Amino acid sequence: MDYYASIECLSIIYILTFYQFQTLLIIGNVILTVNKFFALYEPIFYKICWTKSVSYIIVIFQVVATYLYYSYLYFIGAIFVGDVDGAYFTKSEWKYILFDKIAFCFICWFSTIIMFILTARIGLKYNKYIFKNNESTLLTKFQSFLLMSVSNLILFSLSIISSVTIYATAIDNNDIRLRMNNHNSRILPLLACSAPYCLILSTKSFRDNFWHFLKFRSLKNHQSQTIVTSFFSKKNVVYT
Repeated sequence: MDYYASIECLSIIYILTFYQFQTLLIIGNVILTVNKFFALYEPIFYKICWTKSVSYIIVIFQVVATYLYYSYLYFIGAIFVGDVDGAYFTKSEWKYILFDKIAFCFICWFSTIIMFILTARIGLKYNKYIFKNNESTLLTKFQSFLLMSVSNLILFSLSIISSVTIYATAIDNNDIRLRMNNHNSRILPLLACSAPYCLILSTKSFRDNFWHFLKFRSLKNHQSQTIVTSFFSKKNVVYT
């Protein structure tokens, strides 16, 4: 613990990356949801306006806006706390910790509301297909809707956790606050992984390739075992 407390650059890295990277992950999922929304809801507008150059501009603007949003952090600094209950970076004063939690919670709820509205509009537009008992239609044509729904559910859970964290910080309950921070660190990877896993599970081409791979591996292992068994049978090998 003394090692982390003695290295000042670690505090700087915490200030420059901790909240910024979490926010970039959340906003990135919102942008992905907006992308899927226009692809389904306004396909003509999507093909004309959502070009590669526009994507670069959106990403750059996202990074710049996020770092400006947390610009107050650069003037506050951070301290390392190490005791028997745990070790973590935090702010020097209670009011700064509360301000951090409020800023992050606002991002969570703002993103959740946007994603819910966009997902609901897609669901209302295509409900006659979504609620049909047709697996191929649901999983192939509306994989984007499934992706949006799962991401929205995970982000809603993150918003609830961030709200509880604000309450714990406001009443100065450090135990609950640290516990919510631990839950937060588990939810964020789920949010990051939701997009690729949902695409794999809901896209027919991905599913077919995945099952073909598993069948190929199973067949290959079976053939290898057959060859080995046949070899030892010919040699009349006896194990004692």
